[in-house]
Amino acid sequence: MTINEAANLFISKGFRYVKANVSNVYVFLKTSANMTMDICLLIDNTKSTFINIDTLGNLCSALERKFIFNGFRNVSSFFMIFSNNVEREKALLMQPYRFWIFDTSKSCLMVFENQPEDYYGLKKDFEELLSSEQETQSKIFRPIITISLIAVNIIVFLIMTFSGGTNNSRYLLEHGASYWKAVYEDHEYYRLFTCMFLHFNGEHIMNNMITLAFVGAAVEKFLGPFRFLCIYIFSGLGASILSSLYYMHNSPDVITVSAGASGAVFGILGALIIIALISKNHRRTLKPMNILLIVVLSISNGYLSSSIDNVAHIGGLLFGIILTFISCLYTKNILK
Repeated sequence: MTINEAANLFISKGFRYVKANVSNVYVFLKTSANMTMDICLLIDNTKSTFINIDTLGNLCSALERKFIFNGFRNVSSFFMIFSNNVEREKALLMQPYRFWIFDTSKSCLMVFENQPEDYYGLKKDFEELLSSEQETQSKIFRPIITISLIAVNIIVFLIMTFSGGTNNSRYLLEHGASYWKAVYEDHEYYRLFTCMFLHFNGEHIMNNMITLAFVGAAVEKFLGPFRFLCIYIFSGLGASILSSLYYMHNSPDVITVSAGASGAVFGILGALIIIALISKNHRRTLKPMNILLIVVLSISNGYLSSSIDNVAHIGGLLFGIILTFISCLYTKNILK
């Protein structure tokens, strides 16, 4: 919701706009019977030069005195503050003012205790406007990073298929697959990253990309493109590191070539578990137990096949869970 949209809602309720001498402050007046004047101040505190409590109080007092001097018997003021720093605005709770706060960082209207539950029926209008905007944003959301990752994996797979064959482990090793000796003895650490974009066959890449397509979009929408990409990459790297260390200590004489996006994809599954657990909005549609069941079945299936690197799967899952939890705590949207 923008300042202009809020202003239009006030005008639709019979308020008239009066230009103020203070920047970022918009004054709306409504005259009722018996010489009653309602003053509404719409304040834009999202900019570097915000309106502090003292300035607000002085402006309010000046307006009220003006209308009382002009013969109005009942003069009352109401503030609606657009802010990206709600903690700063909470200082108003210590003052005898009536106000609402619109948190622009979370796109939500905040009505505190002992404040008006409604004001000329505007609360319902604001909520309907916010609901409409959220539906619009939901419809136009495009998981760009998810689509890009799928495209890159498919392109690399096609190039490798037509240039030498993806079923050839030696060929994949020559082009960036992971093998613990190459990583730790030859110091080719780039393999921990490049192996995430290589796949052994069509079934291998199809399973990973289908899972990424369905799970990645939901996680990217919640976390945002940047955090989603970071969790994908670091989960994949963590899975590669744990896998190579495992084979170095447990099968040092066996040439085990590792490749695939499975570790990163399991990291996204781990992220989805955290989202389902902590997000009030997503908890209605995402069932943590259902997601956990999918993960358990996937890992269990891995133990039935000797060609599946379960260490990478479990490692990616753990990294995804930890990174997502830390990310949500750090950005303070854990209960969003």
